[in-house]
Amino acid sequence: MVKETFIGLERAIRKKKTKLKRHKKRYQQIKDSGICIWCKKRKVEPPHVRCKVCIKKIEDKQNGKANN
Repeated sequence: MVKETFIGLERAIRKKKTKLKRHKKRYQQIKDSGICIWCKKRKVEPPHVRCKVCIKKIEDKQNGKANN
């Protein structure tokens, strides 16, 4: 009984790791393409990952302003 649970746990951990690896690869591809990772529409300069519009939206949300 205990042995079966442990095997299931091992499998779950392995599955999670591969999932994270896949996500990381996809994120890297988006980053390299030079497109905003939030809206996936606007182009951005290489060191950045979000466009100015999305950054503005985040700042507004943090300051408590409604996004119209």
